[in-house]
Amino acid sequence: MKPFMLILLMMSFAFPKALLAETYEECVLDNLKGVNDKFVMSAVRSTCKRKTTPKKCREILDKPYEEFKSNETIRREFDAEMDAIIKGKHRPLTYTDEETIQRKETALRNCIAECENEGMYSRYFGECSTD
Repeated sequence: MKPFMLILLMMSFAFPKALLAETYEECVLDNLKGVNDKFVMSAVRSTCKRKTTPKKCREILDKPYEEFKSNETIRREFDAEMDAIIKGKHRPLTYTDEETIQRKETALRNCIAECENEGMYSRYFGECSTD
């Protein structure tokens, strides 16, 4: 039993970040105490999502949804814009469809899954580490 405790103690000094790791939910709950403003809530959520996402996956968070649109979605939006121009109407507002949101979320989930399969050094100190 003593060797096990010694190993656990040594790991806590070698990898303190692992013991202090904060999940997205903990981050949101800690930072939303006493907040009633929707803008601040949104900012806290996005900051916590970024903070708890592995560093190499953050580029996916930063990409606009337009980069995840399928060719079919782009074609549909183009047709709607051309139709509006021909009819002399205002250009329709662009929107983010469910498929595009799903494609971005899938890319993010795949990246996080890759990081979960990385070695310990990469997860705690390398490109798969978090803040």
